[in-house]
Amino acid sequence: MDKQLRNSQELLKKSIESISKLEQEKLIELKKQNMGNKNGAENGDSANTKNAEKTHKDAKAGIINISELKKAAYDLIEADEYVYKKAPNHELTKEEAEEFTKIILGAQKSLNNVLEAFGFEQEKTIINLDSEALYLVSNKKLIKILNEINEEANKAMGITLKTNLNIISTEGVLEPEDMLVINPKMPEKALKGIEKKCTITKENIQKIIDNKKPTAIFVVFKEGDKADELILKRAEALYDAKKLPLEELQIL
Repeated sequence: MDKQLRNSQELLKKSIESISKLEQEKLIELKKQNMGNKNGAENGDSANTKNAEKTHKDAKAGIINISELKKAAYDLIEADEYVYKKAPNHELTKEEAEEFTKIILGAQKSLNNVLEAFGFEQEKTIINLDSEALYLVSNKKLIKILNEINEEANKAMGITLKTNLNIISTEGVLEPEDMLVINPKMPEKALKGIEKKCTITKENIQKIIDNKKPTAIFVVFKEGDKADELILKRAEALYDAKKLPLEELQIL
């Protein structure tokens, strides 16, 4: 266990050193570019912003969020691979940039969660969800997440009454044959159970449509997830549903 911990610490140390070296190289290059480009303007805003920022001296006593710290460490180790893979220019394609920044933003989010325990509260982006809409999700975990997002938005508007969104978890697909796309070796007996589950799910969706008349139907969609793609395709045809990417909800 100690050996594994030491290995992880060593990997993290190397990762941070590599990223720091890369940032230092970029800083030197930027300074070279800016030399001789002075226009006499004082950057007062930057100075004021810097003075207003908190430092380590502002930290309060707290408990380290171990799981979030580990997530950040693993993300940075993963990001460090790009330093070697894309040397010496470190230029990324659009697709690579999306993947790289996703990793970095994940690390940033985890580190923000660690810092919050010590009094460094981060400004949270308020996401307003349509409380009259119906949301289709592929797993039950997203039900809690969506309701938490909605609750945060309500608090920001001074609404203290707790209300839950209209959310249905498909826990798979909307049509049993779609499961064969995900798993072509699915036994016929298992498909019978999935068929029953799909029927119940669609009945529940129809009940909400009939009783609550939702303003819109959204499929919470993770890019590249085959099941989500199949759910979206069916929901578009059946209910004129729209796609709600997880990225827009800042769920990484």
